[in-house]
Amino acid sequence: MNIERIEHLLVMLREIQADQKKRKQFNIDQWADRTNDNGYNVCGTQCCAMGFAALTPWFQRRGLGLRNERHNGKIVKISNEEVLTEELNLYYSTNNFPIYPDINVYYKDRKTGNSYYGFGAAEKFFDMLSDTAIVIFSPEFYYKNNKGVNRVINRVEYLLKNGEDKLHNKYINIDYNYA
Repeated sequence: MNIERIEHLLVMLREIQADQKKRKQFNIDQWADRTNDNGYNVCGTQCCAMGFAALTPWFQRRGLGLRNERHNGKIVKISNEEVLTEELNLYYSTNNFPIYPDINVYYKDRKTGNSYYGFGAAEKFFDMLSDTAIVIFSPEFYYKNNKGVNRVINRVEYLLKNGEDKLHNKYINIDYNYA
């Protein structure tokens, strides 16, 4: 595991937790999308832990990022929340709904030149096992009404204190469909 990167993730998550606006924008169900308070009025952007990390300069300098692969084949690198909002506004203004924008987290390994996407990006960027990336970043591994930033912080702290094997033993093989 890359302890330095995981510790920076924890710092970022705590900053989100302390900021009311960012805490409201946190949504483990999406890499990045628009917030939606009542099903109609869109009021900004939302991201999961990896989405927020991909918009953070410290992580970007180390190869993590967000990109949108538009339906016309053009790939747009998303470097900050303003670019993300522009991409989402453009997407939703063309009435493509319910087909969602193809915004994804990526990691470009500068040593090897290889690129990784989605949970593979989390696995490679943080040098963690695939199961660890899924337990921390996948919404399927959280209870439906228990997906806030505090829950992700708890898991990252547990990982740092106890290691990957104990994290897996604690969180894998649980029925998360229970309400």
